[in-house]
Amino acid sequence: MPPAPLPASSAERKYHFTFGNREFEAAHLYELLEVGPDTEVLGTWSDRFCAGQPAITSRQVGQGRVVYVGTYLTPDLAEAIADVGRAWRLCFLNCLMEWRCRSARLRTDN
Repeated sequence: MPPAPLPASSAERKYHFTFGNREFEAAHLYELLEVGPDTEVLGTWSDRFCAGQPAITSRQVGQGRVVYVGTYLTPDLAEAIADVGRAWRLCFLNCLMEWRCRSARLRTDN
């Protein structure tokens, strides 16, 4: 029996990735990431043509750490990233709050 056809709209296709020992579903979109020599891969795409490619990366910047996620954050994913460690949690929450404040300023400026 042939496999079921894929949905006609790419917005309806589901992409999955692994972070830690958990599998997550991408929230609406996915991004393929290029990794530099000083970048650590924390999560990889699990299916389709992007299987094995980086989905979540991290690198040291000054005394902090940057985590880049190649899809929208979901509550489960945000919690999993925050659980990586206390130092990461503080950095993540600070970045998230800064992003929310910046977004709010952009909305009020327009």
